[in-house]
Amino acid sequence: MEVSQYLADLRLEEAAAKSANMHVSKPGQYKFIKESLDVEEAKYNEVGLTKRTMLFLPHIALQQSHSATIMTGEPQGPRKGV
Repeated sequence: MEVSQYLADLRLEEAAAKSANMHVSKPGQYKFIKESLDVEEAKYNEVGLTKRTMLFLPHIALQQSHSATIMTGEPQGPRKGV
């Protein structure tokens, strides 16, 4: 999943602030940058998780159906031709 330009910029800004020891010299300003980055990272991770989940749902359903068939000996799910 592609990272937004805003998130990429925040990552760079936080890295630059940390390398400049802003977390020590100006903790309030650094905290603002870090909290902004954390919020955007959380949004990015949530969207990524949602997309990955949607990709895997068909595979999970198929696995569950296959497991049920093995346990009961009969195919599970909607019957075709009925």
